[in-house]
Amino acid sequence: MLGSAYLLATIVQLPGLAAASAQIEAGLSPPAALALHAKLPPAVGPAADLLLAVSMFAGLVGFVNFGSRFVATLAADKLLPSQLAVVHRRYRSPALAMIIPTAVGFVVVELAVVVAGDVTSGYTALATALVYSLPGPSAGVRWATYGTMVEGNEMDRHHRISTRS
Repeated sequence: MLGSAYLLATIVQLPGLAAASAQIEAGLSPPAALALHAKLPPAVGPAADLLLAVSMFAGLVGFVNFGSRFVATLAADKLLPSQLAVVHRRYRSPALAMIIPTAVGFVVVELAVVVAGDVTSGYTALATALVYSLPGPSAGVRWATYGTMVEGNEMDRHHRISTRS
């Protein structure tokens, strides 16, 4: 449900982004340009930028936490070197596996900055790309989760039927 609302909100923003393209090309961030175009108070644009920056940082922390567990699971399943599955004794986290998603995140951010030419433009490009890239993967995860749940329920039902016979 939330993913559908997000997708709808993204589609609704497109005309506003097209109308505010001159401000975006001049260097204003998309959230600030949308706020300006909607005739909101001037403080809304910088506040939206700050919230987006904080949420991107939180997303990066989540990416490192999830990514390291994903890498450690692949290592535990013998799909990556087994050293990546080692868990830190004190913190109970896959410390070595955290290096891979951290490095991927760093490379992506650095490439955005190098391609854009400066930090602000790189941030704006990366934030815009991130916002418009989320609906597809989240829909895929929802469908995969639903498929797993349905398959699991079918397997449970089959198991209950076969044990009665």
